[in-house]
Amino acid sequence: MTTFAAPKIDSNIHHMSLFGDQLGVEKYLSESQNADVNERDIYNRTALHWAAKGGKDNVCKFLISKEADPNAIDANGLTPLLHAALCGHETTVKALVDLGGDASITQTNGNSAMHHACSKGILGMVQNLEANKGDLSCVNNVGMTPCHTSVMNGHVVIVRYIIKQGAAFDKPNKSGETPLHLACKCGFSVIVKTLIDACADVSVTNKDGKSPKDVSLTDKTAACFE
Repeated sequence: MTTFAAPKIDSNIHHMSLFGDQLGVEKYLSESQNADVNERDIYNRTALHWAAKGGKDNVCKFLISKEADPNAIDANGLTPLLHAALCGHETTVKALVDLGGDASITQTNGNSAMHHACSKGILGMVQNLEANKGDLSCVNNVGMTPCHTSVMNGHVVIVRYIIKQGAAFDKPNKSGETPLHLACKCGFSVIVKTLIDACADVSVTNKDGKSPKDVSLTDKTAACFE
């Protein structure tokens, strides 16, 4: 049977940051001639992008202490904070926000760290971002709000928090679909009831002329409208 050796972490600062090799990163920056903490790779990412993507809080803190740019943007329009949120690293998001990460920056498709936090269903991350310029009512390029992304992933706790905070929970996207439409399409009856109880518009139609009840996946979600 053929066996394959595990990949080794080499001396590249980006790889070391991804895998949390802080001692290696420290050595690289102190001993390498012309070492640049903001050096870019083929993805236009810095070491801080990779540390954030890997959820390596201590490496993130060290890199920023060495003047890594907390808001550097890579080839896909993502900052280290956006990478951390996208990967669901709650403590890394907090570390980056505390050290200058800007929660209001959006990536190329308009998604914000708040969209990702709500998509992951991590309430602590949502609250941290909200306290640091994160917008619970922001929209991406196709009109999706954080409520849309939380609904699509079945996170009723986040939906309830968005409603409680007075943020957008009934705004249609560019296809005319509100979070209630999506909850009905996905068959999430608890979320459907939560949105209806919050006075979401049950009569609004999407671009196909369909109301939320019309697109209900199950009888259980349709019954919420009775």
